[in-house]
Amino acid sequence: MNSPVVVESNGVLRSSSKGEGQLVLKEKFVLMMEEVFEEPKRFENDDFWQQLMLLKVNTSFIHQYLSSKTEEELMFLKISINGIFERCLQTLDDEQPIRRGHAMEIMGALLQAIVQKKYADFNERVRFILTEIDDSDSSFCCLLRGSIKQLSTGDGEVLHRLALTVLLILATGSDNINSNNFIEYFMQVDLSDLLFSIFKNSRESTPLCQLATSLYVIILNYRKTELTRSPYRKKLAESQNSDLFRYLTPLITSVVQVNEMMTNSYVTSGIFSRWTGYLGSWVGAGSPTTEQNISSTLSTQKELLSSLLFLYEVCNLNRNTLPLLVPRDDENVDFPLLPQLFTFCSFLFTDVRSHQDVYDVSTLCLSILCCLTDSTSSCAILFNDKYTATISMLTSKSHVGGYRNVQGNLASLMLVTVIIYIQNNGSKNLHYDLYSKSLNILDRLISYRIRRHDASTASPDLSKHLISATLTIKWNELWDPLFSLFRYILATMNNQPTDALQLLSQIVHVVNMFISYGEILLTPIEYDFLYAEIIRHRGSIDALFEQAKDKPEWSNVLRQMDNMKSIIKHYGKEFDNWAELRPEDIMTPEEVQKIVRLNYDTLRLESMEDVQFKPIYFEGPKEEALIRKLATQVSNKIKNGIVIPSSVNYSHTPKG
Repeated sequence: MNSPVVVESNGVLRSSSKGEGQLVLKEKFVLMMEEVFEEPKRFENDDFWQQLMLLKVNTSFIHQYLSSKTEEELMFLKISINGIFERCLQTLDDEQPIRRGHAMEIMGALLQAIVQKKYADFNERVRFILTEIDDSDSSFCCLLRGSIKQLSTGDGEVLHRLALTVLLILATGSDNINSNNFIEYFMQVDLSDLLFSIFKNSRESTPLCQLATSLYVIILNYRKTELTRSPYRKKLAESQNSDLFRYLTPLITSVVQVNEMMTNSYVTSGIFSRWTGYLGSWVGAGSPTTEQNISSTLSTQKELLSSLLFLYEVCNLNRNTLPLLVPRDDENVDFPLLPQLFTFCSFLFTDVRSHQDVYDVSTLCLSILCCLTDSTSSCAILFNDKYTATISMLTSKSHVGGYRNVQGNLASLMLVTVIIYIQNNGSKNLHYDLYSKSLNILDRLISYRIRRHDASTASPDLSKHLISATLTIKWNELWDPLFSLFRYILATMNNQPTDALQLLSQIVHVVNMFISYGEILLTPIEYDFLYAEIIRHRGSIDALFEQAKDKPEWSNVLRQMDNMKSIIKHYGKEFDNWAELRPEDIMTPEEVQKIVRLNYDTLRLESMEDVQFKPIYFEGPKEEALIRKLATQVSNKIKNGIVIPSSVNYSHTPKG
């Protein structure tokens, strides 16, 4: 029996995708595309092109065919590629949705195969291969306008996802967002209104909204320090559309999934390695375990990070965000965004050191919380008892009772979140950034509480109209980790003097607020224990004084510590006397309170100056670098994992 003869380039057989040397008949689409690649003038035949656009697209063939070519071979195919790309652009105006969908598929496969190659000059080479160099700007702008048209029709989600996928392939072409000049076309053809409309309708299609979110995040981070007039940043900064931000709730779906996974994992087994491995796998760190694969997919991890980045950009650019993030009176929200975010942060903050990615996302979340406490109007909403929730939080993973329910208004829940960070990281040598951010949030909320009390006291009539500013916090959980930071400052003050001085100033300011306004912020028992903790940590405080006394730049903050020194001097003798009389005994909480209360009247402290609200959050160089790093991770994950949807699943369901 004679063996079959296979004609390679223009034959009717091809290798099966299953391998093993199996041969199958080539689809008509493949045969016609091979003709175009081999005979460039074929695409000039209108009938040929119209017929091709009705055939099911084999994107794998296009991708494999072009990926197998060297750069020189692609140059040889340039005329054919130019012709295909131009014909696809023209087809975007076709009346038939199926033809438009097939054109988007072909362009997506062309783009994906070509941008994934390594070029000495990425932007110019890709531009030259795909288009006539003199018409490249016009061609790519035409692609964006055609995508807008596709996304603006009622032709169904499949075609909409296809259009967004093609745009994402273009936006993620380079490994470095700033070096991808194709994003310039997104500045010339503004898609912000269109993407906002997708956000608004996100309840109809969460996957479509997630694609739009990733695209928006990438565009926002393209040369963000240079392009001060980016229409996308302007749109976010100026938006007052409550529908937009309320409909962003589905973006937190991935956070809810993480919370549920962690809750189930902790309740059933208490094995927190699942969490660290899961979060650490965001950037492909190590091999994922079976549990990680079950709990999430690469797509979910990508969407989680892009969602958090988008929320950060919204909060950073638009300081009127908070009123739009809380539910309206007539609205029933299943998963309120902010309480879910606090729960998510509690899992992060108890394991910050497990992996660099956990640390980075913790920094991002603390930056979001900083933005949400930026103004007195925002704090008024956080303290509003109308927005009260009961959520589960991991306060500590070192003991069984660390996972518990916490109830309170948004301010209380945010403070618990910050205390969880300080409590679990106070004795660890982390960067100053996270300490500083957590203390900044704590400072702002406490300052607001004090100023609100002063305002109501000064004007009793006004107090009737003020929203209550209650807090339900276990402050005793804060004292020990807060004062433990003195040891951290002692260990690093010579190597990082500027950061150490700033952090010490923040700690001292917070402690002084509690000392001076304890009757407003604390219960009598909590106030007693604050004094006791100051005395218990007197060794660190005295050592800090000793090391810093000869540093002129530290003189101001040392003066601000006078009240702590007075408390130590006043009560230290009493505690020492008690210990001398009872060398075998351990002082009970009741005995601590008794000594403190008996000696209040003879203690002399300096009154604190007026409490000033901290300046607004500013995205400095460190924050810019982190956001750029995380946005690049999102971009690269999309680039490496993007799949072009097939319009063969298209079914026309017009909106009416």
